[in-house]
Amino acid sequence: MYNDVCTKLLDLYSDENPVERNTVFTTTSMSRNDKGRRKEEKICTYCKSKGFRGIGYLVGECRTRKRDTSGKASAAAAMEDSRKGYDFPVTENQFPPNSWILDSGVSSHMTPDSTRITNPQPANVMVTIGNGQQLQATAMGTAEFTALLSNGATHSIHLHNSLVVPDLRFSLLSWRRMAEAGASKTGDARGTTILVNKKTVLEAVPHAGLEIIRMPAAIGTVSIMQLHRKLAHLPPSAFATLRAHTQELPPVPALKGTFDCDACSKAKFTRTIPKTRTTKAPTPYHTIHSNICCPFSVSTPSGSRYFISAVDEYSHRAEVRFLKTRDQAPKALLDMMTLAERQYDVSIKVVQTDNAGELTSHWFENGLAKLGVKHKLSITYIHETNGTADGFNRTVTGSARALLFDSGLPLSMCGEALTHAIYTRNRIPHASLNGQSPHEILTGEMPDLGHLQPFGSPAHVFIPEGKRRTAGKLLARTVEGFLVGYGEQRNQYRFWIPSLGWVVISRDFKARIVTSVPDVITIETTSSKLLITSPSTM
Repeated sequence: MYNDVCTKLLDLYSDENPVERNTVFTTTSMSRNDKGRRKEEKICTYCKSKGFRGIGYLVGECRTRKRDTSGKASAAAAMEDSRKGYDFPVTENQFPPNSWILDSGVSSHMTPDSTRITNPQPANVMVTIGNGQQLQATAMGTAEFTALLSNGATHSIHLHNSLVVPDLRFSLLSWRRMAEAGASKTGDARGTTILVNKKTVLEAVPHAGLEIIRMPAAIGTVSIMQLHRKLAHLPPSAFATLRAHTQELPPVPALKGTFDCDACSKAKFTRTIPKTRTTKAPTPYHTIHSNICCPFSVSTPSGSRYFISAVDEYSHRAEVRFLKTRDQAPKALLDMMTLAERQYDVSIKVVQTDNAGELTSHWFENGLAKLGVKHKLSITYIHETNGTADGFNRTVTGSARALLFDSGLPLSMCGEALTHAIYTRNRIPHASLNGQSPHEILTGEMPDLGHLQPFGSPAHVFIPEGKRRTAGKLLARTVEGFLVGYGEQRNQYRFWIPSLGWVVISRDFKARIVTSVPDVITIETTSSKLLITSPSTM
């Protein structure tokens, strides 16, 4: 194709400049009979056609000859491929079992498989490979294998003084030793032929910069890669159990070193997640972890749809602030840090957050700098690097959902459910605190759990006299509500009042008994009528 394009360009150039012809690109040989004849009058000795367009139709320029030659080369290459003993894949673990590699740099024949050696003798030889590493040769003997030629013939090859090097990946055939024995070689880009006394004895197939000796395919055996592909890219680590629980499985060579499959690397790659933290904060509130939780599907009564958490790495105490918009997060986090420092007489030194834009703003960074707090950022899109805060958010949102589903309260109470769950978690033992709770770690006092109540418990909430109407003496002195949380002081509770649409704090309430229709109704079918029985009539 390239020569055709050059010829076409020269044709056009000759038409435009018939006098000043550039003949640098058209070097040809001419016989005596051709001298003095015009090119357009010459006849190609291959296709018997005359030249045209002033370029001539000589044998070297004959397109028919080039096309025929190219076709023969393609056919020869196809025949060459069809006679191969193996179809070689890509990586080193994918070479056929028992492969030999022709190497011009190695000083001796070497193999990692001692079963290929006959009459082995102990040897103590150090072998230096290309990367400078030294390997131990344990034995020396005669290596034997069968070579396959492209014409289908086979030869039995015996390599004397071959070394057994167990740490090698493949068997290496030393061309230096072959040449010293009187062998010669010829070849091109399609392969190398080794001759002894002008007789072909070995053929090497080029692959990935290496030359693999052509060998007949082993009957009944498959390579690790071939079996890996047949079994839908099953990991080689699972091959060991196949033979005991399957039938007609061909022998599989042992895996040496690591196994790499390009397709599996592209399709199955996963991130490595660290299981444990390498270091831990030495004191309470030395390091806090913070993260903004995604928006709720329903807003709270105050209009909040987000929350930001702050978790102490040492005590695991947690606190949250609800946000109407994400840009409120920096101020809310600084407020929680200031409150913790004042309440527990601590000094926060490190804050770990993700790369959210609100928590990387100049205003927030300047605020941390004034407090002398170091800001650590997680890796973008890898939540595990901020796993403490991210895991806490996931856990408490799950607890809040369970509280809402169990109580039957509307989803707008999600903020109260979150606060209720966090209040309880701060007072129950934590697995990493040797049975202690975050509250006990920070205050030194065991938490009192006697006042805890189920979320959403129905109650009659007392209405203070100042909140009653003028004719209050004739009206109810309580209002129906549901317990949704706890106040700052002991025996203070938060109640959601559906009739008012907001949450009130009170210490005076009475559990409300909900009366309803029977939960179970038994229906019995008789031949003449339906009999409906409720628990009250049983």
